[in-house]
Amino acid sequence: MKKNNHAFFILLFLLIFTSLACNLGFRDGNIAMTITLKRDNLLQIINNAQVIAGNVSDTELLVEVQDIQFIEPDKIKLIGFYGLPNSTRVNGEIELTFTMENEQPKVEITWVNIPGLDLASDFVKNINEKLSELIRDQVDQAGENALIKAIYVQDEAVKIDIEVPVRR
Repeated sequence: MKKNNHAFFILLFLLIFTSLACNLGFRDGNIAMTITLKRDNLLQIINNAQVIAGNVSDTELLVEVQDIQFIEPDKIKLIGFYGLPNSTRVNGEIELTFTMENEQPKVEITWVNIPGLDLASDFVKNINEKLSELIRDQVDQAGENALIKAIYVQDEAVKIDIEVPVRR
């Protein structure tokens, strides 16, 4: 019986340790976790959104992001080269803001420092929609019933707190 008690406590310790290491926990009968999108994840999402937005917009803006600055609590700044196909590339910056709207993450370009690009342009509207959609797709990979609780910038990453109901 003592061996079983030791095995149980070791198993419990391993479960707790693994939960902490994976940033996984339990809250009100739900599994709570944080999805962390670091610099490389964000660059991949931005590049995918750019391709999609270019396919639905009359004007395709080519973006080559060189650096990402994380601005807590809810912004990132993309610094790089921007330009239309067959035109001169220019240095520029775009600021993205992350918020929650109707329990869904929303990503929006809220500031632009690129000659010839306006926040009201179709390209900006399309890229805003596609970025929000791609962030939701990242969350959906955690589970179709995932509930998004928060999206924010912390520790050089965009973080999304979610809860997944446990089926009984």
